[in-house]
Amino acid sequence: MTSSPPGPRKEATSEEGAQAGRHRRHGGRRGPRNRRAGRFTRHALGGPVHPARPWCRTASSCVRHPLRPSRALFIWWTPPPQRRFVLATRGHPMRVTRRGALAVGAGAVGLAGVSAIALHRDSFETTDAPAHLRGAAPMPFTQIHSLDLPTRGEGRAGVLRAAHRAIAAIDGGDISAWLALGEGALSSRVDRPRHLRKMPLFAGDVLDPALSHGDLLLHVTGSSTRTVRQAADQMLRALPQRQVRWRVDGTRPESRVEEGRGLSRNPFHFTEGHGNPATAAEITERATVRTGQGEPSWAVGGSYQVIRIIRLATDFWDRDTEEEQERITGRRRNGRWLDGTPSTERAVFATDPHGKITPLDAHVRRAAPDPRTPPPMVRRSYNYHRAADDQGLIFSCFQSDLEKGFEAVLRRLQGEAMAKYTLTTGGGYFFVPPPGEAWLSALTES
Repeated sequence: MTSSPPGPRKEATSEEGAQAGRHRRHGGRRGPRNRRAGRFTRHALGGPVHPARPWCRTASSCVRHPLRPSRALFIWWTPPPQRRFVLATRGHPMRVTRRGALAVGAGAVGLAGVSAIALHRDSFETTDAPAHLRGAAPMPFTQIHSLDLPTRGEGRAGVLRAAHRAIAAIDGGDISAWLALGEGALSSRVDRPRHLRKMPLFAGDVLDPALSHGDLLLHVTGSSTRTVRQAADQMLRALPQRQVRWRVDGTRPESRVEEGRGLSRNPFHFTEGHGNPATAAEITERATVRTGQGEPSWAVGGSYQVIRIIRLATDFWDRDTEEEQERITGRRRNGRWLDGTPSTERAVFATDPHGKITPLDAHVRRAAPDPRTPPPMVRRSYNYHRAADDQGLIFSCFQSDLEKGFEAVLRRLQGEAMAKYTLTTGGGYFFVPPPGEAWLSALTES
C-alpha cells in the first residue's frame, strides 16, 4: 500500500503559530482561550508539572479520577459571580453543577484546595443544618474572634443585630460561619440558657485573660486560609463598633471523613474524631437543645459551645516512645483500640478491669468509661500554632446540656496520664442561638 505524496505545505501565519504553540503546551487539544465566567480554558492548568506526577500540574487541585484511576482529575473554581466547579481530565474541561462536582470529589483520594468542600459535605447532605453542625466534618481552616460588647444597652443590641447580619452575609458555599453568645451578651431582663456562665477555672488551668471569655464569639470556617481570612475581614468591616478581646487561627491537618465521622490529626500525631456520631440525626440529637429541657423558648434549637485553647508540650511528648504515647492515649495513632478492636467499633473495657491492655488512666478510658455510651457532645476541634513553644489544640465541642456533656467528661479526666502534657490557657462558654431571627428579637426587644 502506497501513501499519497504530501501536498504543498502552507506557511503558517504568526497568529496560527501562536495558537499551535498554545495547542502543544496544553495537552495537544484546542479549547477556549478565555477564562471568563461561562467559558473555561486549560490555561488554568498551565502551572509547573509536578516532578513525581507528570500528569498533575500544581496550579490546580489535581486528584486521581474516581472511576478511572489511570487518569487525572483537575478541579478549580470559575471566577465570581458564577463560582462553579470546573472539572477536567487531561485537558478535557466540562462545566458541572456544584452538586455534581461534590459527587465526583467524594470518590477521589487526596483532595486538596477547593476539594476540601467535598470532604466537608461527602458523608450526608446537611444543607438545612445550622452552620456549626453542617457536614460530617467541619471545614479545615478557621478563624475565631471573641468580642466585648459596649456597656450601654442600645449599643449592645445594635452590635448583636449587625453581627447577625455580618455572619449571614458570609455564610454559605465554601464558608460556614456562626455567632455564639457569651454570658455578657444577655441583659438581666432576658431569660438566659440555664448553663451559660463564665467558664470556671478547672484543675490545672492557667487562663490568660487575653485569651478567655468574651461577650460574643464569631466563628468562621472555610476551605482555605485565604477564604477564611477574606470572609473574616468582610465580617469585621461590618462591625465598626467591634472590640476584639482575643483571636485564634486553626487548621485540621489530614481532615477527612471515614465511616461517616470527621477525622483529623492532632499535634500529638494521633487521629481524633472517632468518638463523634456518624449520622446527621445523631449529631442533632447530641448537640441541639430540645423542648422540655427547661431552657427558654428562644434557645430551643441552639447549642452550647465550649472553646478550650490547650497548649500542648509537643517536645516533651515526642520524647516518649510511640508505644508509651498509645498507652497514655488509649488508642493506636490510627485510632485502633489497644485490644485490637477496629476504630469503627466500640471497645469493651469490662474485659480489662485492671487496665493491663488499656491503662485505667488512659485518656479515652477516662473520658468514656463505657464506649458503648459515648459522651453526649460533638467535637469539632482544630490545631493552632503561634510559635515553636506555643502550639496545641483549639478544643471545640457542642452539646445540648453542658453539665452532661463537656463538664461530665472533664470531671472524669481529672488525674489522667495525659494531664502533664497539656495546659489550658484560654477559651470560654458560649451559646449558639438557633437558626433564624426569633432569638434576636427576644434578646433585643426585652
